[in-house]
Amino acid sequence: MSSADDADLSVRVAKMQSDVQHIQSDVSDIKTDLRALNQRTDSGFRELSQRTDTGLRELSQRTDTGLRETNQRIDSLTAAFNETRVDLIDRGEAIRVDLINRGEAIRADLIARIDGVAAKGEGMRIGLTEKIDGVHLDLSKKIDGVDLKLTKNIDAAKIWAVLLYAAQSGALLYVMARGFKWL
Repeated sequence: MSSADDADLSVRVAKMQSDVQHIQSDVSDIKTDLRALNQRTDSGFRELSQRTDTGLRELSQRTDTGLRETNQRIDSLTAAFNETRVDLIDRGEAIRVDLINRGEAIRADLIARIDGVAAKGEGMRIGLTEKIDGVHLDLSKKIDGVDLKLTKNIDAAKIWAVLLYAAQSGALLYVMARGFKWL
């Protein structure tokens, strides 16, 4: 080998050593960056996990509070409905007894008048009986209307409660899907 080939070979070896040193330096920098990234990822995951747990607890507490309030409202509406229903039944019974008493009094009066005026009395008895029946029908319709309105209100409250249960379930599933990184 000539000295020119030796010089060329030593230049090449020196260049390769320089390139290897640059690669080693770059690999060290990459390792340092990777460690820092791992630390940030771990701390970010811990923070995200804490936030998710906190959010889930808060959502669960809010949902439980909302359900408790809804149940209380339904219970109060049910109690009010039952009180109103009992009151209406009592009033209806009182009206029925009053109507019966009045009807009996009217009937006795009619019988006395019928005895006095037979032909005219029969027409009057029929007319009065129809009026009593009309009043009874009118009162029955009013009582049924109030009962129907209260039943509809309770049915609407039940539907609302079921929708709240479904919304809570959906929110919980959404939070779980986010936590499991399905979404």
